Amino acid sequence: MLDTGSDVTVIPASIVEGPEMKGSSRVLTAANGTEIALAVLGEITLPFVLRNYKSTMTGLVTEHVSEIMLGIDWLVENHVK
Repeated sequence: MLDTGSDVTVIPASIVEGPEMKGSSRVLTAANGTEIALAVLGEITLPFVLRNYKSTMTGLVTEHVSEIMLGIDWLVENHVK
C-alpha cells in the first residue's frame, strides 16, 4: 500500500524473521497526533521485487498493521511521481 500521509514506511511484524531487525527509538503516531504506545518493535531493511523492479525498503516494524505501508520516506527516496 502506498501511504502518502505516513512519514515512514511501516512493516508488519508477521513478515519479519531473524536477527536483521535493529532496535529503534522512533515512535508511531496516529493521524490525530496521538502516540501509539509500544507500537515499534524495531527497524529493518528488506529487499523486494515487483515484476522487473528491484528495490529495498527500510521501515518500522509493528504488530499494528497487516500489510506493508510504503510511506512518503520511501516514495521520495525512490523518486515516485
